Amino acid sequence: MTDEMGHLALLKALSEGQVSGRHVKDVTGLSWGEVIVAMNNHGLRLPRVDPSLFLSDERRAFEDAVWEETARRHHAKKADAEKLVEDRSEGTMRRIPPVV
Repeated sequence: MTDEMGHLALLKALSEGQVSGRHVKDVTGLSWGEVIVAMNNHGLRLPRVDPSLFLSDERRAFEDAVWEETARRHHAKKADAEKLVEDRSEGTMRRIPPVV
């Protein structure tokens, strides 16, 4: 039993629409056969998923997409912060539109 198996169970539940990613807080192992996904106000029990059931190419593509989105958001926040500093140095301050 590994954390990887629990996270793969969550990935499977997300891909099947059983769970919405924005509500997930944590994934914890309960027993050999289950994981619990901590949600905003409740928990959801899911069966564990064997990592060998996932093809490595599919998993790599998923991980790459997550890393790319994380990097994109980080760079957007950094660029917004730099722009705000630049505006302050000119003696003006303007609102920066939120990154979508």
